[in-house]
Amino acid sequence: SEKETVLDLVAGHAAERFSELLGVEFPGRWVAVRGEAEGMTVRGWVSGVDHGANNRSRQHCFINGRILEVRSFFHALTAAYRDLPQRFPQPTAVLMVDLAPDRLDVNIHPNKKEVKIYQETRFHDLVYRAVRDALKEKYHITSSTPARPGTAAAEQIELYTAEPVNG
Repeated sequence: SEKETVLDLVAGHAAERFSELLGVEFPGRWVAVRGEAEGMTVRGWVSGVDHGANNRSRQHCFINGRILEVRSFFHALTAAYRDLPQRFPQPTAVLMVDLAPDRLDVNIHPNKKEVKIYQETRFHDLVYRAVRDALKEKYHITSSTPARPGTAAAEQIELYTAEPVNG
């Protein structure tokens, strides 16, 4: 049997590789995400407020190395962007979460694509805080006050989206 090349990616920074995989043209606009709490870690990248998608097709959650669908992941991700001025309804994200195997049940879906996470509120809070903190740092948001369009905070964010900060 002949071997078929499935992916042929150039070695480089992970954010650039994810951009290539997702077909997204903004490797310098990814926002690095890192967080840790109660034996769980999250790391990866999310799109800035000036990039994203019209649906959740570009939101990927890897738990212990396996891509999975977790409702609380999608909710936490959306909530982290909720009060920021966005150009697209859904952010793009590639986040890897590591947690103890006894904190999840992979046997709830026949294809093992969905999981049940024990203490799911803590998982949700970790993802939310890590993404939100990364966005606050990237766009120099100093308060937790919502940045509604037309406000000074929203204008400040718009200034930073014009020329992204690499980080």
